Amino acid sequence: MNQNIHNKFEIAHNELKEFCKQCTISKKTDCGGYDENCKVFSKKFCELYYANLYPFHPCKKCLPIVDCGSSKPCACDAYWHFCYSRWVAECEIKNNAVFFSKEKTPIVSGPADLITEDYLKSNSFFRKVVDFQVTADCIAEIKWDPIYSELLSTVRQYLEYAAIHSNDDSKTEFIEKFYRL
Repeated sequence: MNQNIHNKFEIAHNELKEFCKQCTISKKTDCGGYDENCKVFSKKFCELYYANLYPFHPCKKCLPIVDCGSSKPCACDAYWHFCYSRWVAECEIKNNAVFFSKEKTPIVSGPADLITEDYLKSNSFFRKVVDFQVTADCIAEIKWDPIYSELLSTVRQYLEYAAIHSNDDSKTEFIEKFYRL
């Protein structure tokens, strides 16, 4: 592994590739590589995901106790808070605006120079569903969270990793998996 790599997603990707290479060489001859059905790979992937990529992910606390089954829609408030926080961090990095509903659910996001409060107030649909005070309160709460600076750094590294490898077929299999587990 290259010691000069500082992007934790690149490090995790290289570690998974090396893990699969060693597994294929020593144990399996019919491995398709990065196979989610392989329990050994899935375990290693989850290990890296929760320990190295997202050590503050709320699901990490629940995994030893019970597997929620990733039910859709997930009823776990901590999980949704994490998702919304990651979205706010991504919007901050990309200079996007994000607006929430009365129910504290992100409703709309996009370029900050296009998705403005004036624009949303001029649109009857958004005027009804977007709550500007809730938006301000949610964003303030998220940014005051002690993990926010680490989350911001993690999202920045993820976006860099994804941008670099978006056209590289040998690495695209991890781009989305590293974002959502």
